Amino acid sequence: MTVTSTRSGGPFTRKVYRQPEDLEDIKEFLEGIKEFMDGLGAAACSPEEHLVWWLEACRAELDAGDAPEPFRHPSREWYMRAIAQHAETTLGAAANGNLWGAIGMGMRFARLVKEFEVRDYQLHHAKAGGHEKAKQDREGKSNRAKRNERMRREYEERRAIAPATVSDTKIKIEIGKKHGLGRSGALEVLADHNSSGVRSKPDS
Repeated sequence: MTVTSTRSGGPFTRKVYRQPEDLEDIKEFLEGIKEFMDGLGAAACSPEEHLVWWLEACRAELDAGDAPEPFRHPSREWYMRAIAQHAETTLGAAANGNLWGAIGMGMRFARLVKEFEVRDYQLHHAKAGGHEKAKQDREGKSNRAKRNERMRREYEERRAIAPATVSDTKIKIEIGKKHGLGRSGALEVLADHNSSGVRSKPDS
């Protein structure tokens, strides 16, 4: 894909616009972005997690294999080597702030992964868990955050109507038990909530 640069403005207001040269290049650019985003959606992870997973998985697979080099297209080993190289280069470009370089390499990476999957090649020695573990970790964190927010709202509602003789800790422990938490877990979640609006000291 060919990208042109257009500059406008003076030395202090200059702006640089980069765009593909023609319609076919634009279509290729958009298709590449879509393939990369589709991969993220299926994996339920961030772009960095997606790239790192494929980089480590392909390296592990190549290290465990015994196919002679040089690898030739369209062999499984050729694709794994190319995917790992493009993932590493994309991560490096992003880390160095080279946005357009990261986008270009990310598009090639996504296309290679797509071709790898279309050819029904498999990864037998990939790290255990992979994308599924990342998805479970992300969902678990989201569910905990929602639970904690429900607990805080419930504490505020109960504290507002409870007699002053009922301790903060008693209310917190009861709410924690309702949500499957023990004493320490409940007090940790509700540590910044008490009747005076400041962090409370655990009482009995």
